[in-house]
Amino acid sequence: HDRARTPGMTRGRLVAFEGLDQSGKQTQALRLRQALEADGLTVVSFDFPDYATPIGAEIGARLRGQRTFPPDCLQLLYVANRCEHRPAIEAALGAGQWVVCDRYLASSIAYGEAQGLDPAWLALIQQVLPPADVTVLLDIAPEAVDALTALMVRTCSPACVRATCVRPRPRPAGTSSTPPVTATTLPATSSAWSAVGRDRTLVGTERW
Repeated sequence: HDRARTPGMTRGRLVAFEGLDQSGKQTQALRLRQALEADGLTVVSFDFPDYATPIGAEIGARLRGQRTFPPDCLQLLYVANRCEHRPAIEAALGAGQWVVCDRYLASSIAYGEAQGLDPAWLALIQQVLPPADVTVLLDIAPEAVDALTALMVRTCSPACVRATCVRPRPRPAGTSSTPPVTATTLPATSSAWSAVGRDRTLVGTERW
């Protein structure tokens, strides 16, 4: 944190946490925010996707199987969802504040590439957004995610599992609105995230 107090620094810093669902992004983002605030710094947090916005609602509908957007259109919606918060992000950075994101630019590259999209195009369409100063990739084995998800299924109510463990995924028409929680609900492969970790266009990527 001491580097954040360097005399003459006027622009804030943006830190993004990335990785598989249930890899600990939300926990680490919260811990960083608490540490920065304990040092007297102002922090603004964002969780993406934000399903509460108009574009976020369309993403949620697609993931529930109520829309038929193809992968490229879905990734454009994810980027547009972040753009809905671009004014607030830019304002915070301009005021010298810290911005902490649970998912950001790297998510579109990893998830989009796992869906067969061109990673160069996925990076290009996000150039309208402020880049992250540091992207922290939480490198966790998919098997560990499966074990944690299974534990949540055994110990939590179905509503709790759906709200905190697994983001809704597309389902064939006529199937139950409550999909089973399995490894197949995690679309981005560990190899895709490894590629993100090697991509130095993602400024300051760190693997934890």
